[in-house]
Amino acid sequence: MVERIIAIAAMPGAGKSIASDVARELGYHVHSMGDIIRDEAKRLGIEPTPANLGVITLELRRKEGSAVVARRLIEHITADSASTAVVEGVRSVEEVEEFRKRFKVTVLAIECSPKVRYSRLEARGRSDDPKSIDDFSERDERELSFGIAKLIESADRRIVNEADVETFRRQAHEALAEMSKLG
Repeated sequence: MVERIIAIAAMPGAGKSIASDVARELGYHVHSMGDIIRDEAKRLGIEPTPANLGVITLELRRKEGSAVVARRLIEHITADSASTAVVEGVRSVEEVEEFRKRFKVTVLAIECSPKVRYSRLEARGRSDDPKSIDDFSERDERELSFGIAKLIESADRRIVNEADVETFRRQAHEALAEMSKLG
């Protein structure tokens, strides 16, 4: 049964997926906030474009509150048999507070410049990645409106991901191993 969550917070393209891969290599079960939104798009029969996922997120938050995605993800986490889980894609202090009602939570923030993030998203080519700099800017504005900047600022640990992948993987490994021992 999960007792502790390591929450990963970062703007799109900063390295959440790579940090999650490192967490899996360390034996953690990883739960994605974005999967909740992508599942909702699938349930509604809506194509998972950046704009559509943004609309779904905003509508869910409007109807069910700013911590709706966290509340929905808790159902998956409580079914997990591990003692520590990693949650990828936390976007607000309110979401962290929702998790703290049930679990011990520490937050790992990954920081990266917009220029580097955009180039990574262009290269990644996932269906919900921005197709233009305007899409990217719009997505960033939406993420910031959720309060992610405040969450990143208050994180228990921060990593700057501006170097090569191996350097970042090493930093993520060290941070996750350290954070699993906190509190």
